[in-house]
Amino acid sequence: MRSVTGVPRPRLSSLRPDSTLGAHGARNVTLDLLQSFLGGLFVALVANFAAVYARHLDASAFLLSVLLAAPYTGALISPIVVARLPPTLGPREIALPIALGRLLILVVPLTHSPAVFIGLMVGMYLLVTLPSPYVVDVMTRLYPTAVRGRYIGYSRIALTAGLTAGAPVGGFVMDHYGPAVLFPLGAVVGVLGALAYSSLKPGPPSQRPTPSSIRATFHVLGEDRSYALVVVAFTIWGLGALLAGPFYPIMLVNRFGVTYQQVGFLTLVQSVCWFISYVYLARRIDRLPAQRVMLASMLLSAVLPAAYLLAPSPEFLTIGYAANGCAAGGTDLGLLQLIVRSAPPGRAPQYTALVNAVAGARGVIAPFAGSALGADGALGTAGVLIVGTALCIAGAAVTLRAGRTIATEQRQESESEIQTQPSPSA
Repeated sequence: MRSVTGVPRPRLSSLRPDSTLGAHGARNVTLDLLQSFLGGLFVALVANFAAVYARHLDASAFLLSVLLAAPYTGALISPIVVARLPPTLGPREIALPIALGRLLILVVPLTHSPAVFIGLMVGMYLLVTLPSPYVVDVMTRLYPTAVRGRYIGYSRIALTAGLTAGAPVGGFVMDHYGPAVLFPLGAVVGVLGALAYSSLKPGPPSQRPTPSSIRATFHVLGEDRSYALVVVAFTIWGLGALLAGPFYPIMLVNRFGVTYQQVGFLTLVQSVCWFISYVYLARRIDRLPAQRVMLASMLLSAVLPAAYLLAPSPEFLTIGYAANGCAAGGTDLGLLQLIVRSAPPGRAPQYTALVNAVAGARGVIAPFAGSALGADGALGTAGVLIVGTALCIAGAAVTLRAGRTIATEQRQESESEIQTQPSPSA
């Protein structure tokens, strides 16, 4: 991995765009914040209520597993996407499939079949995640290295602001007006967010864009050992975080008997903590070791399955959702920073596609594995929750190892630079 020492410390006094952002800096920051806020509203109004709504439609544990795996369908084929498309894409090309995917949610009120509803959600997630490898490349062209983490953090703050604002609104609308109003409202908000993203004006692409192939994407694992360890850690942690996912909505409905407003409250708690984590990290992520941020976040994420295991009431679950919200911000910003710091110029889509593909496979496998092992399976629901907690901790342990590898590589690079410098006597 390339060393990031010597990066100037950015000004932290305000949200005012930095002068290094270029002629379109203020406009880009405003649009980025807007599309992130609207994207957060879309998630709060649609995705956050999808599983519980599907359960009220009598969706089986298998169908709920399909729904939980749906966000990873597009990520799973990321290496194919980057191999078939140009090395870089602009905001308009990225926004088009996102808008089309969100428009699918307009069809939700026309069906009461759990299978059709989940099919629409799968289609939406597939279209929305297809262009995701190119989003990181756009970020690198929007924001210079010295302040990139800071502005990505601000963008995530706007995202969680939308999640926070949308959670109680979504619960109220669902309880009083039903899905016929909530889901179309979310679709319209989501399309507006895609339109805002399409208007971004990033800098020119790398002068050395690297044409990709499926083989070249997976060769990154052999070329960059420290990044490979991060990918392994991310995979193990993700398996733990997702394994018990199919049982959360079932437990919320069958064991705890929650209302939509209570679901909205739990989501609100998670979103507020997510927001706080982004506020804290946005001012520090450019100076913090990204692997340490991920380590702490992975440990925090272990609290959610443990909370479901031990909770005597829905109120107790707020501890798990609060910890999960804090963890979400750290794993997101930490991973993004690792990608942009690790990828050589022109190879950010490859590095992103690799972690997306692994995350996609993990995201598809984990819910089905959890569903098979839980309930009437070998482990039962409690066993799946315990295994999920343990895997989150194991992922953190591998991240610790990755951090030590990164530190060793950076020390070796520094020593090499010192040795190659000419002596004063020369």
